[in-house]
Amino acid sequence: MAFGLLSLVFLGLSLQTGNLGEACFQPLLLAGMVLPAGHLLVRLLGLFVLSWLLLLVFPASTGRRRARFFIFALGLSARICFLPLPASDDVHRYLWEGSLVAQGISPYAHPPDGRFDPAVEPFRKASDPHWMGINHRGMTAIYPPGLLVLLSGIARISRTPLAIKILAMSADMCVLWAIMQLLTVSAMPPFWALLYACNPLVLWAFTGEGHLDVLQIFLLSLALLAWQERRWGLMFVCLGLSIHVKYLPLILWPFFLTRENLSRAWIAPIIAGLPFLPFAGEGGIFQTISTFSTEFSFNGPLHSLLKIFTVSGPSATTACLLLGGAIWVAMFKKHLQSETAPRLSTLANDCLVVFGAVLFLSPTVHPWYVAWLFPFLFLRPTFAWFLLTGLAPLAAMATGNFRVTGVWNMPGWVLPAIWGPSTLFLFCDFIRSRSFSLVPKLNFVHTISVIIPVQNEAGNVSRCATACFAETVVQEVIVVDGGSTDDTVKKARAAGAVVVHCHRPWNRGGGRGGQIALGAASAGGDVLVVVHADTLISPGTFVHLLEFLNQHPEVSGGSIGSVFSGNGFHLRLLEWANRFRAICLGISFGDQVQFCRRSSHQARDLFPNMPLMEDVEFSLRVTQAGPSTHLFGCCQVEPRQWDIGSWNRTRMILSLVGRYLWRRLGGPVDTVAMYREYYRVPVEKQHGVSGGELT
Repeated sequence: MAFGLLSLVFLGLSLQTGNLGEACFQPLLLAGMVLPAGHLLVRLLGLFVLSWLLLLVFPASTGRRRARFFIFALGLSARICFLPLPASDDVHRYLWEGSLVAQGISPYAHPPDGRFDPAVEPFRKASDPHWMGINHRGMTAIYPPGLLVLLSGIARISRTPLAIKILAMSADMCVLWAIMQLLTVSAMPPFWALLYACNPLVLWAFTGEGHLDVLQIFLLSLALLAWQERRWGLMFVCLGLSIHVKYLPLILWPFFLTRENLSRAWIAPIIAGLPFLPFAGEGGIFQTISTFSTEFSFNGPLHSLLKIFTVSGPSATTACLLLGGAIWVAMFKKHLQSETAPRLSTLANDCLVVFGAVLFLSPTVHPWYVAWLFPFLFLRPTFAWFLLTGLAPLAAMATGNFRVTGVWNMPGWVLPAIWGPSTLFLFCDFIRSRSFSLVPKLNFVHTISVIIPVQNEAGNVSRCATACFAETVVQEVIVVDGGSTDDTVKKARAAGAVVVHCHRPWNRGGGRGGQIALGAASAGGDVLVVVHADTLISPGTFVHLLEFLNQHPEVSGGSIGSVFSGNGFHLRLLEWANRFRAICLGISFGDQVQFCRRSSHQARDLFPNMPLMEDVEFSLRVTQAGPSTHLFGCCQVEPRQWDIGSWNRTRMILSLVGRYLWRRLGGPVDTVAMYREYYRVPVEKQHGVSGGELT
């Protein structure tokens, strides 16, 4: 709550009267470099960082209902703060063309600059700020008919930019509600919605500037909800209406079709076609959109690159169109080959790839176009796409230049700065995904095997095993003993656990990694979960885990998440750092409760028999077997391994992890040497014999 209030304070300070209007688009001198619209950009980028910090520090123990209420309240407050920003010039066209439609005049046949056109001459007034604010006055309407009909109603009620911005803000809040509903039905943590509630691109483009693309985002979000609930009529109505904001959703229609809903597919074209009827006799409906698509270019990454080699803009456009068509065909072929009843996450992934390809291949990509991804992004959270939403506002430098100099351009470094980081992360994801097909088809999961590696844990093992058995979906608890000299084995058996003895020495396949690998080899559950003995599983954790995996068949494993039982600010920092690493890098530690499907482990040998860094290596192997996830869990962990020496201990652990990741790039890592360094074990100290037994 305190951090949320801090976010609102930041918003309020960033939008003080002195920074509103044209002032926020003024250049800013930063490190000797002039940034057009710099005052606005610094605040938007700062807000993006704040939104991620809020995601990291949001208490995992917060109930879903309380979390939804707080996120909704925070989102509404943030949008109210952005209302005073100056409206986009698109809003002036919205209002002017809406006024024409309200008077029975077609904007498709009469451009704003029709000097000798008697139909629009009464509307061409220098005293009219909306006519004066229209860009490209020689071009007719580009928006689909349904949107023009809606705009005519707005013009009749209130012909002001504030009316458009209130419409956009209302639709935006509906999107936030729909995203939280999608997260609920797909068993996703509600905290992801924070990245929409406080996303600077969304706040600036929709509430701040009044772009109505948010209506398309809402309709597609509603279509996804209807698809999940098998409300086919509502789904096709939403799909039909969605193309009246932008025509682009038309390419997604085939992905929503299933054998179950095919008989109602006629609804979408009927709904899509009806608003065209009042303008059918005028012609020219697609004239401007055709011109815009073929003759204009701005901020298109691949198109800009191709123009360097092909010289001709039309040639680059044709190449992008052909490549985009090939990607669409490939994705639709994959969609047809998927299971008979694809799940929501599968549909969202296909749509996300198609829309993502459109962004990379389009000649013109205004910043708010990136927001088209949001309905699908929260069902397949990907750091690369979220990063793009944070960097996309850099294109506002073109607007800043135009407002100050009258020239529409932006510095040459901005294009690679927007697209480069996201492209790098997407490329890494693509490299990993090439091997996903080697994993057997993932089926429904029903049972869990819990693996607890122990050594002298008599004080914890019984409590840990009992908490695991309290979950009805737990088939077995396997305690793998590494040579305890106390009552660990006795207490584990008393709690009902199966005990496996690992006699391998730590430097020859033993240690915690060897224990976990041995336990996994004897496990029979559909899902394997590694729980440390000092961890308490919170009620309902495993039931939710199975629900999530059944909703997301593509996920191979990941981490549940945990919180430290002790007090101290350094422990909270560690929790937030652990959450960041698991979410953004896909690397979790063993005390975050790691899990995987047994089928994925059998195909890829996910549990390495390493004495140290076995949890880091497991995380890396899981991401190579399929998409991984973090579930924002709140399992309680004792912070004993972090408390010895406090900050010095923490620095040593993080240093070892960093060195392991770096050395792993060059091949196998000597984790035996790392074990000796971590536990200060003399080189000559060895014990035990190889093998293991089940008791």
